[in-house]
Amino acid sequence: ANVTGVTAVASSTSVPYAGSGPLDSVATAAEGPFVRVDCAEIDAEFFSALGVPLRAGRSFTQADSHATHTAIVNEQLVVELYSR
Repeated sequence: ANVTGVTAVASSTSVPYAGSGPLDSVATAAEGPFVRVDCAEIDAEFFSALGVPLRAGRSFTQADSHATHTAIVNEQLVVELYSR
């Protein structure tokens, strides 16, 4: 159905930009060090619906799932994980 003014739709398990997702721990290797992060599950259309371009890498596709261990991270997390 068409809704006036709506140009794109996507889904997420948390509110965008609110920092309201569940916490999880990630690391670059099995032995750590681990970093606590906010997480959200999103669909393949999430970033394009919000008009947010990725700085590097790719967005999710329909083929991605929990089983593929695919993640999109922000620059702050990259700095925190790889500057140690």
